[in-house]
Amino acid sequence: MQETLSWDAQTLRSAMAANPAIRVIDVRSAAEFESEHIPGSLNIPMGTLEEHVGRILEVGSDPIVFVCQMGGRAQKAQQMAGAESDAGALADGGLGHVHVLAGGLRAWEQAGGELKRGRRVWSAERQVRFITGSIVVISILLSGFVPALKWVALFIGLGLIVAAWTNFCGLEQLLAKLPWNRATRPSPDVVIEQLIAASRRSA
Repeated sequence: MQETLSWDAQTLRSAMAANPAIRVIDVRSAAEFESEHIPGSLNIPMGTLEEHVGRILEVGSDPIVFVCQMGGRAQKAQQMAGAESDAGALADGGLGHVHVLAGGLRAWEQAGGELKRGRRVWSAERQVRFITGSIVVISILLSGFVPALKWVALFIGLGLIVAAWTNFCGLEQLLAKLPWNRATRPSPDVVIEQLIAASRRSA
């Protein structure tokens, strides 16, 4: 499979300045997006992206840039786009307009990129690190009284290894459904209609 391209923050800033039709799609949760996002970007959370990625790829040929907090979820969105495209499209370079922001929003901010900020919420990655780290520490501290708890710490460690190996974290998906990680945002269908309308205006 042909790999789609990765853009650094400076490349994306220059591209957005030169081409207003670039579509920046933020795949973080709605609450993370509300907390901070690149002005003009659209939010289609990772959990709903798979069923909509085909329509996204059909909306014109202007560049698409997937964005998340650190880059991991955006890379997974990139893989979904590749899986959705048929072999003929890939052979013709059909994914050459699909990109990932390397380093995510943190790299964007460090490069001086503007962020629109709202209600603050921890990123999903930060929540996962806090919860898993807390479970490991508590399990180790209490294992002196309940020896079996050491296996809990082992299970968490193995889970993190699997999550890194597969680039999929079940805990992250679960956290996305909790109330503090939700926000009132347009549905993916509405966002895609906005993409279609923008593509027609730029045509």
